[in-house]
Amino acid sequence: KIYSLLFIGIVFFLSCKKNLTVDNSTEVLSAAPPCTGNTWLEIPNYPWASTTAFPRNIFVYQNKAYVPWKNEQKVYIYDGNSWSSINSAVPVVLSGGFCFTIGDKGYVSRGGNGAGTDLWEYNIVTNTWTQKETFPGAARYQSASFIIANKAYIVGGIYGSNYFREVWEYDPTDVTPWTQKANIPNTFFARSGSTGFSIGTKGYIACGNYKTDGSPFTLYSKTLLEYNPSTDSWTQKTNFPGPGMYSAASFVIG
Repeated sequence: KIYSLLFIGIVFFLSCKKNLTVDNSTEVLSAAPPCTGNTWLEIPNYPWASTTAFPRNIFVYQNKAYVPWKNEQKVYIYDGNSWSSINSAVPVVLSGGFCFTIGDKGYVSRGGNGAGTDLWEYNIVTNTWTQKETFPGAARYQSASFIIANKAYIVGGIYGSNYFREVWEYDPTDVTPWTQKANIPNTFFARSGSTGFSIGTKGYIACGNYKTDGSPFTLYSKTLLEYNPSTDSWTQKTNFPGPGMYSAASFVIG
């Protein structure tokens, strides 16, 4: 089942405790374990000091969430019960770039207003950072991502006033890890701020914002698109039934 939330911040799912945590910079909420019924339980607030800036990237490994924070040179860790932190040489400001976890490694692009094409790998076990193969597309932020069979897919995004419909696959085991895949179809507008998730062997992006040609107004999508990596193709699915939105968070249970 897929769940969508209109929050700007971080979201993660810890499968062991079946907790979902959302951080909207003022409070943290969690699905009450063991995820029975439609209930939410407040958990400890995030521990970083700033109330005006907050991290937007997260990795999940062995039922713990890892939140890197350049401003404090720390990685914050949530284990389903409480927060802790470790000192970490977070190399660059990470805000708004794409982010994903494959195995015991987290990957993140720089994102934010200083969006770059550099890609950084965080070894969760050794608490070390390594710069990896540069993202071959143009700099961007607010891209959606999802994982299928230990490969990451980066979809859309924006930089300045330029929206992207590109799709890129990242395979950390390949000598040339980046491969461009089939774009978001031309029948749909290029978009940013979509939420991405995977179910089985298919990936999905939902909602997001876009502009029509020549329009000064930002529009908010309800579209749900399904990506099939075996055919490298996109299919429109039933639209999201709520209002159009962007920067929504999503999580999958079961």
